[in-house]
Amino acid sequence: YWLRTAPSYWRFFFFLASSRNPPLSPFFFFFPTPQTLRALAPFFFFSPGAPSSSPSPFFFFLLFSSLVLSPAQAIVVYTDKEVYGAVGSRVTLHCSFWSSEWVSDDISFTWRYQPEGGRDAISIFHYAKGFFFFYEVGTFKERIQWVGDPQWKDGSIVIHIFFFFDNGTFTCDVKNFFFFLGKTSQVTLYVFFFFLRGDGTGGLGGIFFFFLGRTERLEEEAFFFF
Repeated sequence: YWLRTAPSYWRFFFFLASSRNPPLSPFFFFFPTPQTLRALAPFFFFSPGAPSSSPSPFFFFLLFSSLVLSPAQAIVVYTDKEVYGAVGSRVTLHCSFWSSEWVSDDISFTWRYQPEGGRDAISIFHYAKGFFFFYEVGTFKERIQWVGDPQWKDGSIVIHIFFFFDNGTFTCDVKNFFFFLGKTSQVTLYVFFFFLRGDGTGGLGGIFFFFLGRTERLEEEAFFFF
């Protein structure tokens, strides 16, 4: 008798304690499956003390989560691990994603940049609903070109390299409507700096080639060829 008159949540926990194989995932509150809904329907479908025709608000939350939020786990973002470029050139930062669900018109791409040795990342580019814009903060405002195509699940951009200190980590973040759990992917840019110097007769006097080392090394190497 006490179980029939107990609040829904007490009956629910009694159900968990008495079941050897409860049909629940560790994240059932946020991403319940249809099997979870069927298992919990006797406990949450009706509000305590309400007529049988009055569904519990918690049931609608479970239904909404199952139909809308559960696909949030099914999006994966891909980028290169490292890219290299030279001052005065341009480099493409590729970003693509895979999703088991349909791609909505609300697909969005956000690129962030963290300078080498820096602590904070800043947003430098955003695309959403067919429009893109560049953030005012940072040095890349006039040096970014959008080359992606959402229909092909592509959010790539081109960076025009002007300075050797453009070294840093770029992060691509993809959101597909309510699919908020897509994990970001990062690509590290390493910039080479070189120039030519002529000798007194107009011939090639030397080539100075500087390479800024990787983040963990934080040292500069110089190679001289004569």
